[in-house]
Amino acid sequence: MNGRVTSTSARWASTGLPDFLGTALLFHHNGLPRTPFYTQKYLKGALEAAGVPASISANLANYRYKFSARIRSALEQSGAFLPLDEAHRRFGKELARTLDAVLPEYAPFNIYFSYYYDANSTENAVSSILENGCERLVLASITPFESPDRINLRREKILKLLSKENREIRDINTGNISFVGKKRPISFDFQEASVGGHESLVRYFAEKISLSADSSDAILFAAPLSHPLHYLPYSKLVHTTSKRIAYALYEKYPRALPFRVAFYPSWDYIYPFRSFSSINSQLKDLNKFGHKNPLIVPLGTLFPDFDTQTIIPTIVQGKTNVQLLRPQGPEKSLLHSMTELAKTQILTQKLMVDKSRTEPLF
Repeated sequence: MNGRVTSTSARWASTGLPDFLGTALLFHHNGLPRTPFYTQKYLKGALEAAGVPASISANLANYRYKFSARIRSALEQSGAFLPLDEAHRRFGKELARTLDAVLPEYAPFNIYFSYYYDANSTENAVSSILENGCERLVLASITPFESPDRINLRREKILKLLSKENREIRDINTGNISFVGKKRPISFDFQEASVGGHESLVRYFAEKISLSADSSDAILFAAPLSHPLHYLPYSKLVHTTSKRIAYALYEKYPRALPFRVAFYPSWDYIYPFRSFSSINSQLKDLNKFGHKNPLIVPLGTLFPDFDTQTIIPTIVQGKTNVQLLRPQGPEKSLLHSMTELAKTQILTQKLMVDKSRTEPLF
């Protein structure tokens, strides 16, 4: 999905590239299937990414889909919310328009999304970026919190595709990365942004909670489980960010709300691993201290998906006093937060480059 390209003057007559190539933002995601066929295909890919041999992955994926009531239920209920790629497309269009106005010196902004388990999605996104050209490319996962192995898998695929047609150059002073085309006259700076721990997203979650917590007496932050090998550093990051959100909330909310952090298996989680800090165990802990009306805040997604619409509601089914703060998708507060994230990333990178140019090499 591309953003707007507003400039029409030619930089090179031979290429037809615009005079001001601007900035490309590439958000990556695993994708979200909408049919049984693509759900099984997705699960097959996830199993193979986890090391399951291709010779048995299809049968295991079919078995998992056939005997997992929660996956089938999630798929059946997916018609109640906007398809993820369409929600991203609408959001990307508004984000590009906003960034063009906020950072005109870095415009035009083009927003792209790639989905790892959608055939040719990543290849098409990278190809579009190279064809349209850009002066800088910012790469980020669109999910705030997700197992690092999933993020790295998508990241490595994108970098491999970029390196196939471009030569990577690393600045010895700053460590910054640039790409230069091998067969085409194109070059661009490369940056990576982290969404989950960014201050703008911390403020975003705090604002959403402050508007929804009047009938609640506690907060339960819920994040998807990570790969078992990444659990300790991942859980530490989630706890740290949850604490930051709570502190940001205390600045504007009239009363302090105790909070807990829980981890749940997402709809596509394939490992036989569970956390002692499950949603139910943390709800019991809050109840033990007299907090019977908690607000569950999912941290794993910014848009409606299987987890927020089906998986978490199923976990807390029957608990009438529990409120779930579902993401609404392309809302103004999210647009503002992601604009601030992109703005901070780009301007901070510029300051680093400017500083390196003024400092002596030796």
